[in-house]
Amino acid sequence: MNYNKLRPYTAVTMMLALALLTVTGGILYFAPQGPDSRIWSWLGLSKHQFKDIHFYLGFIVAIFATIHGLLNLSSINHYLKHSLKVWTHPLLFAFGVVFIAVITALQL
Repeated sequence: MNYNKLRPYTAVTMMLALALLTVTGGILYFAPQGPDSRIWSWLGLSKHQFKDIHFYLGFIVAIFATIHGLLNLSSINHYLKHSLKVWTHPLLFAFGVVFIAVITALQL
C-alpha cells in the first residue's frame, strides 16, 4: 500500500481536530466554575458536553499525530541527523518548549 496517499488525510484531520481542540479548550477555560456551572450552556451545549468533545478531540489529535509522525519518520530522521549546530537542533528545541510549558503549568 502506498502510504503517501494517507499523508494529506492525516495532516488535514489533525489540523482540524487541533483547531477545534483549541476552541473547546478556550471555551472551557472561560466557562464558569463551581456548582452553578452545571446549568451553564453555550451554543446549546453544556459544559459537560464541551468537556466530552474536548476529550475525544484530544484523543483524535494524539492518534493522528502518532500516525503523522510514523508516516514522516524518514523526514524526521533527516532533520535530526543533518542538524549540525547544537542550539538549532530540532530535538533540543522541542524538549525546551515542552519543558518550559510543563514548568509554567506547574507554577499556575
